[in-house]
Amino acid sequence: MKNFIKVISGKKAMYVVLVLACIASVLEVITSIRLGTRIPFTPMGLIFCNLAIWADSLDKKEKENKEINN
Repeated sequence: MKNFIKVISGKKAMYVVLVLACIASVLEVITSIRLGTRIPFTPMGLIFCNLAIWADSLDKKEKENKEINN
């Protein structure tokens, strides 16, 4: 179970989620333009803010590991 959590919370998983979020955002904007509706910036912004928090926590974890190893 611990290895599974490491796999789904690592850098590779974050990059996959980032690419999927970018693709979904582009598709959402295209759909909104085609339908003539308002582009939902708030949900897209929240997703990218959460990705930024995830990246920051991974960066802090890496810095802590470097300090421990040195």
